[in-house]
Amino acid sequence: MYEDNHTSFVGILFVEIKIQEDLVYDKHTGELIGFCDLDSIGNEILNLENLVGNCQKSQVAKFMLVIMVRGVNSNLKFPLAGFATNSITADFLYPIIWKAVSLVECVATLKVLFCKYDGASANRRFFQLHKIDNSDEPVYFTINPHDNSRNLYFISDVPHLIKTARNCFSISFSHKNTRGL
Repeated sequence: MYEDNHTSFVGILFVEIKIQEDLVYDKHTGELIGFCDLDSIGNEILNLENLVGNCQKSQVAKFMLVIMVRGVNSNLKFPLAGFATNSITADFLYPIIWKAVSLVECVATLKVLFCKYDGASANRRFFQLHKIDNSDEPVYFTINPHDNSRNLYFISDVPHLIKTARNCFSISFSHKNTRGL
């Protein structure tokens, strides 16, 4: 895809973000139209449907898992996939991320060096699924199945780490020393 070998190195970034409720999008263009605000009659009809209907309704997604590809030595950046979720677990994340790595490596012929994530518990658990033995050592890489000569590194998102540390100190010192940091 790229003439220079060094420009074909990329990273996969993934994060689960909260979706704003009651937003309306045009399904053809993806353009944000506005908020869904029913008048009082529309709200009453929805309430009546909920009271009368005994059928199980599917739950509306509250989060979006976004997977992006970023170039290491190039300006390449694009969203690879997005999945509507209610809360993803490491068991569901595992095949999704490895499918993304496979697509980027085999179809786009790029070389994935790392996966970058925020500190969500599902993401941390995802990396623990890559332990080879029962050691207490942290997992920070795995062998890339598409090229055994390259490791695939797991990197935590530094801005999220700083924000988490800030929030922990803030909670500890300003709210009656609840955490005692």
